[in-house]
Amino acid sequence: MITATAFLIWAYLLPALNELPHTIYDRGQDLGAWMYGFNSREVMADGCLTRYLERGEGPTLLMLHGVGVSKEVWLLMAPYLRNYRLIIPDLPGHGQSCRDLERNYRLEGMTQWLEAFSSGLHLGSVHIAAHSVGASIAGWYAAGLPEQVQTLTAIAPAGIEQVPADIKKLSPFMHELVTTGENQLLAKDVTDFSRVMNMGVEKQPWPWMVWFGYRLLAWEYLRNQEYTDRAIQGMLETREDLQSGKINSTGLFSDITMPTQVIWGERDAVMDVAGADVIESYRADIPVHRLPGIGHGPMLEDARQSAELLDDFIQAYLYPAPEGSNDQEDD
Repeated sequence: MITATAFLIWAYLLPALNELPHTIYDRGQDLGAWMYGFNSREVMADGCLTRYLERGEGPTLLMLHGVGVSKEVWLLMAPYLRNYRLIIPDLPGHGQSCRDLERNYRLEGMTQWLEAFSSGLHLGSVHIAAHSVGASIAGWYAAGLPEQVQTLTAIAPAGIEQVPADIKKLSPFMHELVTTGENQLLAKDVTDFSRVMNMGVEKQPWPWMVWFGYRLLAWEYLRNQEYTDRAIQGMLETREDLQSGKINSTGLFSDITMPTQVIWGERDAVMDVAGADVIESYRADIPVHRLPGIGHGPMLEDARQSAELLDDFIQAYLYPAPEGSNDQEDD
C-alpha cells in the first residue's frame, strides 16, 4: 500500500505540483489581458499555434515583443492607445504560443512566421511597434513586404551596430555574447533572475509586485530559457551573416521605405544606444528618440511617454499637416 501510494505521488502528484506555478502564471496572463480589456485568441501560423491579444477598433497596430518575455509587456501602454485595433501576439517559443526547439529562430524564420500570422488574420497593411529582437523581425518583414506596413516604430532594435563591428561600442550583454558566447540573459536560478531583470530595465516597472508574484515570474522565465537561448542564438547566427556580408545590412535599411521612427533608452545595457547613431548615419530621415534614465524596456519603464511617441507618429502619418501650414501660422 505504501509502495503504491509513493508511486502515485511520484507519477502524478509531483508533476502536477511542478506545473502548478506555470498554470497559475498562465491564468494570471489571461486575467491581466481581461483587466486591460483584451480578448485572448489563437491562430495557427507557420505550424505554430500562436496566442495573441486583440482589442479596440480603428487603424490596426501590431505589437511585437522581444526574446525572453511575452505579449504582456505591452499592457502598460494599452490605456494610452485607445484609438487603435491592437493585435499583440506571443512570438514562437514565448508566452502561450507554441514551444518547438526545432523551429527556425533566425530572422528569416521568424519573419516567415510573422507573414503567416498576418496573413492568417487577414490584417492587410498595418502599423507596427516592436521591441528588441521583435523590432529586428519587424524590420526584416517591412523590408520584404513594404506594402504590408504603413509605419514602423522600432524600440531598442537588436543587432544594429557598425559593420564591421566596433567591439568597444557593444553593450555589456552583446560584448559577452560575441566574445565568449555567454548569454547573460539566462538566469542560473530564481535568485539570479533579479540580475537579469536589473540588466533588462533601468527602472523596475512593477514596484507593487509581492514576493510570490516575483517568484512566479522567475519560475516562468526559467521554464522558457531553452527557447530564449535558441532565439538569441538565431539572432547571433543572423549577426554573423551580417558581419560576413552574406546579408547586406545597408540594403535592409534602404529597403525600409515606410515612415520609421526609433525609440531607445540611453541606459540600455542589452542593446547599446550607440545603435541609434548607426541608424541616423544610414537614414537621416528617421527620427530617433533617446530617452534619458531609461534602459532596454521603454514600454515598461515609461509606458506613457512611449505610447505618446508612438501615437503622435502614427497620427502624423494618418493626418499630415497641409503643406505650408507652419508658414501660415508664423505669418
